[in-house]
Amino acid sequence: MKILSPPAVPNAAARLPAFLLFLSVQSRVVSRLNYRPRELTRALEDKLAIEFRQGPERVGWFVIEGVKTIRFKIPHIHSSWGKGTISDIVRRSKLNHEEFAALVACPMSRADYEALIRERLA
Repeated sequence: MKILSPPAVPNAAARLPAFLLFLSVQSRVVSRLNYRPRELTRALEDKLAIEFRQGPERVGWFVIEGVKTIRFKIPHIHSSWGKGTISDIVRRSKLNHEEFAALVACPMSRADYEALIRERLA
């Protein structure tokens, strides 16, 4: 019995735009929601300029033109967070999982995020 393999497509990755290639590679990671707490917190603090207040949980706001727009609530940093915690953070960001992966991994900038939020809240 002969097993047939699918035909090879030369340079298939070269034909995809970089952002789509990133999303296609990240789709496996996104489905598992395996972000490290420090990585996720730094993305929110550095890229979106969110200043978190200390308390029982860390609370911060994404501000557009001086108006508090989206409230982020994250637990204190431990070695890992559960899937439910990360799903809640993704849900609060008003992004889907692929867009959130792009935010954390750097293809999405603050300006890109702000444009998406303005569009979704309008």
